[in-house]
Amino acid sequence: MSNYRQQFIDFNKSFWSKVPIKIDVVLVEGRPYINQVIASSLAAKAIQKLEKIPTVVWLSAQQNKDIYQSFSIERFLNKKRYAVLYFHYILP
Repeated sequence: MSNYRQQFIDFNKSFWSKVPIKIDVVLVEGRPYINQVIASSLAAKAIQKLEKIPTVVWLSAQQNKDIYQSFSIERFLNKKRYAVLYFHYILP
């Protein structure tokens, strides 16, 4: 295993063990390819059904929004609007 991979695993494990999760939501990243949209939607819907929590799709454009909506997913966030938060909190 590469050193960078292990560093990521160690950091990620430490980070997520300390983060209090206060909002129950299944966050799905909007994907460009249909097979990815279908796979992520099916996974999100399965979690939604088991845990009784809503699904939100994080889109950079309206691309494939209609396919997500066909899964009865109606909540969407605009990636561009939240890009600053993404780069500040998630990317590092």
